[in-house]
Amino acid sequence: MNATTIHPKAGAGALGGAVTILAVYLLSLAHVTLPDEVTQALPVIVGFVTAYLTPSPITISTQASGSGVNAVTTNPTIQTPTGGPP
Repeated sequence: MNATTIHPKAGAGALGGAVTILAVYLLSLAHVTLPDEVTQALPVIVGFVTAYLTPSPITISTQASGSGVNAVTTNPTIQTPTGGPP
């Protein structure tokens, strides 16, 4: 991943929180009042849940040894060794 790529889980969490803030604002326009604590906690909880439920991307990379064996990981910074000794 390069520096301009946003991880799908982070994007989903931010979007979930932002949509919740807008929903609370629209409720306030309809004269529905929520306690301040609920108004502040709701975007955090919804953002966490949406980030948790978003699946991680799967990346396929070839080992550096050139053995042709592929390693499938969910985190591109951690490579799982799949071959024997070099």
